[in-house]
Amino acid sequence: MKDKGMEEFLQVLGTRIRDLRNRKGYSIEKLAHEAGLHPTYLGEIERAVVNPSIISLKKIADALKIPLSQIFEFDKDEKEKIIESIEMELRGMDEKKIDVVKAVIKGLKEL
Repeated sequence: MKDKGMEEFLQVLGTRIRDLRNRKGYSIEKLAHEAGLHPTYLGEIERAVVNPSIISLKKIADALKIPLSQIFEFDKDEKEKIIESIEMELRGMDEKKIDVVKAVIKGLKEL
């Protein structure tokens, strides 16, 4: 049986993983496939039904193309969430697209 503190932690962790997955635009099935996990297990992690291993969390982080530590960054203000979302988008882009984004940002800073 889990203690109350552990239950709360697992709920926050599951919500965090769901938020990261949604920001990436992944369904449970897609993230599970990318991470090499069963979709049911991933759903159980998100709903705080199970206590995932660090290996499973690493697989999830790798599939989301984020550092494992980012999964545990729970308390973020809105600006940080936006920056994180942009970072996740950038990780999926090639260098040419990243250069375009940098040029746009530079132009916005000069306004």
